[in-house]
Amino acid sequence: MAKFFKGGNQIKPLTKKRSKAFAIDFILSTTVTADLEFALRKKIKNVMVHALVTPSLVMWTLEYAQLRQSGQTKL
Repeated sequence: MAKFFKGGNQIKPLTKKRSKAFAIDFILSTTVTADLEFALRKKIKNVMVHALVTPSLVMWTLEYAQLRQSGQTKL
């Protein structure tokens, strides 16, 4: 663990990998949320559902799918 903090060279590849994973996760969840909101907009009129519930539900569902598929999330 000490080698990560001494030189600083080992932390950059990990940071890049996590940044890419975050970007992919963000793009995927945003796309799924937007599509789901568009599909449900006429059926569900409550704005709170579209603002709070739908994005949270999408993120939890995507994380669950990642866990089921590979046994881990992001990395």
